[in-house]
Amino acid sequence: MLFCLSAIRTFGQDPHFSNFNNNKLYYNPAYCGIDYGITLSAAYRRQWPKIPSKFQTSYFSFDEGVRVARGLGGFGLVVVSNTEGEGILQNYTLGVPISARIPIAAKSLIQVGVMPSIGFNSINWDRFVFSGQLNPYYGNIYPTGFVPPDAGISRNSYVDIFNIGSVFRYENTSPQANSSKFYRKFEIGLSAFHLSQPNQSFTNSSAPLFAKYVFSTNYTFSASLKSAGLLFIEPSFLCESQWKMFSYMVGVRTSLVDSKIDFGIWLRNKDTNLKNTDAIVVMFAYRFLVNKENNTVLFTSLSYDITTSRLVDASRGSPEISLSLLLNNRSFFKDRPDECDEGRKWNNKSGTSIRMK
Repeated sequence: MLFCLSAIRTFGQDPHFSNFNNNKLYYNPAYCGIDYGITLSAAYRRQWPKIPSKFQTSYFSFDEGVRVARGLGGFGLVVVSNTEGEGILQNYTLGVPISARIPIAAKSLIQVGVMPSIGFNSINWDRFVFSGQLNPYYGNIYPTGFVPPDAGISRNSYVDIFNIGSVFRYENTSPQANSSKFYRKFEIGLSAFHLSQPNQSFTNSSAPLFAKYVFSTNYTFSASLKSAGLLFIEPSFLCESQWKMFSYMVGVRTSLVDSKIDFGIWLRNKDTNLKNTDAIVVMFAYRFLVNKENNTVLFTSLSYDITTSRLVDASRGSPEISLSLLLNNRSFFKDRPDECDEGRKWNNKSGTSIRMK
């Protein structure tokens, strides 16, 4: 058995989030500081909760738009924690995104960003159970004679410098548009991670972290409904490619601005054959007005992956929770929004910004 297993190579990809619209900084460092103000985001995903293993990912990010001088985009912090196999394998990633801003016109801009990161891996040997510990009737009752390796084998760290991205945005909220409820936004981004392919091995062997490429785009437009008020509609598309693994998500998010409610649905697939669909993702979100004077908004969302592949009986989907605190008028610097931040001025009936994050 050991001889056969020695000929097998296994591969895995970076953790992913279904609600990628609320975790854009995770997929592209160029989104750092693209909006004026301070944004705090957190997310938790439990992959396949029915399977008796802890495939879970936690995410936290902070970013601020800096407008002290022309050309500055923003800076931030990204922390990702990923647990696999009943907590046996643990990974932490700490990244510092920095972006530069190139205004093209009053409504268009390009941002480019980099995110140097450092990763930490560890193995918890205490969570392993060996056959000598098991009793055929009472289970795991015997002590183990296993001697864990030293700390050098149980932990490792690596530097992941080359994470880059760019994004183009066009946003029209001009009062010279057809009506005060006119809104249009178009974004397209491209990013690449792990270009240096850092080695994650716990020993002297080779275990490269393969490069990942991400393409995303979305288009947002507004419509006026007599009964529900202002409606935002945002079709979006995201695809990821890492080594031989490829997947994409396509769907639409709708936002009832005056009701502060969002709904979304996406399809995740690995090719154009709908029979290979991996999951259908549904999302519900609600926005809370924390401080009207400072235009502070708390965005909460819950999404769920409805598995449609052959794993449906074993996995039963994947839940995901996201929180975003938008401090739209706050800054650590004595700066002010530029001409590309004009979307901040538009408010709904309750006085909160209607810009789609």
